[in-house]
Amino acid sequence: MGKLGERFYEIGKGYEVVSAQYKRPYIIGVDINDKEKPFVLASGDHHSDFGAITISLEDLLSEQWKEHILKSNCTEFINELKKAIDSGESFPPRFLVKKVNNE
Repeated sequence: MGKLGERFYEIGKGYEVVSAQYKRPYIIGVDINDKEKPFVLASGDHHSDFGAITISLEDLLSEQWKEHILKSNCTEFINELKKAIDSGESFPPRFLVKKVNNE
């Protein structure tokens, strides 16, 4: 699992073809030590423009970020996260801690 800066670990990344010369990146990362806003969503706009936002677990699981989740290839991760939370695990769930720690 790749590191995104000092805090976040990359969960998934994907690209949207914008032109023959540019593929827009979509990235989701996590900081398992942050309980309030543990997820970062980042995407490119043009060749040198890049934006990122930190969001809560509830926001990530809402429909608001569905397109970003799809484009960052994180649908399977979200399904596993929902399953863990629905089964009563608190954040961060065991599977995510193992993933971050490369277990």
